[in-house]
Order: sequence, then C-alpha cells, then structure tokens
Amino acid sequence: MGVHPWHRRDSANSPTVDGVSATRPYPAAIAKVIEVSDPSSVIEESPRTLKVLFVEDDRATLYGLKRLAETRGWDVRAVRSGSEALSVLNGFLPDAAVIDIGLSGGVSGGSGIDLARQIRQVEAHAEMELIAHTGLTGEGTWMAAREEGFNARVIKPDMQGELISYLEALANRLS
Repeated sequence: MGVHPWHRRDSANSPTVDGVSATRPYPAAIAKVIEVSDPSSVIEESPRTLKVLFVEDDRATLYGLKRLAETRGWDVRAVRSGSEALSVLNGFLPDAAVIDIGLSGGVSGGSGIDLARQIRQVEAHAEMELIAHTGLTGEGTWMAAREEGFNARVIKPDMQGELISYLEALANRLS
C-alpha cells in the first residue's frame, strides 16, 4: 500500500517539518499551523456564505439550480411562486434573488416583474441583487424588468453557466 501524498517525504528542494512537506499538497491552513508557534494567529475568518433565493415555476429547472448552488456551499431557498417567495423573505435576507420573469399566473409573464416590484418596496431588501432568469428575449420585457429593479438578466437556457458565474462574482464581491 502506498503512502498518502500528504505524508510522503519530499525531495531536498522542498521545505519539510519532521520530514513531511510544509508546503502543498498540505492544505494551506495546515501548512500555516505548522509554520507558526501561536495557533490563534492562523485562525482565518471563513468567507461569507452567499444567500440565494430561487423563484422558478418549472420544477426541474428549480431543482437543478438549487442543487448547483448547494454544491457551492451557498445558503439556498427555492420556491415556485411569487407568494411563496414573499413568505420566505419574511425570515430570510438573501444577497440575491433569481426570479423567473415568466412565472405562471401572471399576465404575459409579468408576475416575475410584479414580484420584483414588491421586493423593492421592502427596505430590508433594497440592496438585494435581483436577477431575471428568463426565456423572454425581448428588449421591452428587459426594460420593464430594469425599471422594477432587476440588476441583471440571464436568458434561458444558459445551462446555468452564466447565472452561476454571476452569482460567484457576487459572492466574491461580498466576501
């Protein structure tokens, strides 16, 4: 049976502590603990966890978005209607809400825009990033969404690439 890479003896060119590498492949936190005499000086604050609310009426899309966000360690809530979203927002202050503009139940897909308008009326949510996740590509719809407070638009289907990239950038900005 081989030696685990973290326990392998390194060549003469690598710094070691007790014959074990003090650089990677050790995780950075372990290497720092080895190099300092006062462990309290290496306690690092973990990056802030991004809080995201997904509002999407399509069950499969909602499930995929939720799972993808959870794999990144984000605090996620996922609902299928505007009324559920407003209920969740009573006890959850997300950094971002990803809202399907074409939520069912609205006239010509307007219920996502209506939801954004209602969210923006609550002072506690004034700084929340609102992202329109939509299959509607018309500029008129996007202009109406911007007027109601959406910060960004991601057109479906994007295979979650653009949306997740946007949320990762937001997480980095907030950390």
